Amino acid sequence: MKSRFDPFLFSVEVDDIVMVKKGRKEKNLPRWFAIKLCQDLTGLNLQALAGIFNVQHYSAISKTVGRLNALMLEDKKVKLQYEKLRDCLMCEVKI
Repeated sequence: MKSRFDPFLFSVEVDDIVMVKKGRKEKNLPRWFAIKLCQDLTGLNLQALAGIFNVQHYSAISKTVGRLNALMLEDKKVKLQYEKLRDCLMCEVKI
């Protein structure tokens, strides 16, 4: 049985987050959120994140985060979703 990523309104397979789907026109917000969260919260460099998210070049990570940042400026609901998810993850971290 596969793991599920199910925050708030997302219910997707982990593979849908870590695997690149070429040619899709829609925004893959769960993947975009996961990439940005990993960048913001783990301190991993772009090359390491590229390996995790199965992209050939680390610039794809920067481009994805840039697209999400632009979308969050345009759509406050997307920004709120991201912030809720980030805050939820931070509450789970015990330091």
